[in-house]
Amino acid sequence: MLTLVGETAGLALDLLEKNGILVPFCKVRAVDQKSMFICAGDHGEDTYSDDDPQRCADSILAELKRRISSGEVLEFAFCADRIMKFQGDPVERRMLAIEFQNGTEETGVYYFPLSVEDGKASVGSYRIGDVQEKLL
Repeated sequence: MLTLVGETAGLALDLLEKNGILVPFCKVRAVDQKSMFICAGDHGEDTYSDDDPQRCADSILAELKRRISSGEVLEFAFCADRIMKFQGDPVERRMLAIEFQNGTEETGVYYFPLSVEDGKASVGSYRIGDVQEKLL
């Protein structure tokens, strides 16, 4: 498993258990090998509520693109909680979606089936999909 994807999934599960919800976030490994996080509202824009995940995601993506254009980003993992239905599945399922990009063939969206029972979050085996927009 890719290190940054695994770290991001672990953090997402911890946040979900602690807060009961998962607001989108992005974990970044910079060119100097330091890790950083990008969350909505961290960079001077309005604070977004937890019930507006798309606005949170858009805010994070704008900041991520700014950091990529400045040459700071080596790789990133953008994480969100999604309800999805894959072709051949009978029903929609809750997924932990982690878009990972590093400019290699490992780039993709990693979809983990997500469940929360008795306050404990867990994921199952993942599927990989293509990214919509290559940024690295």
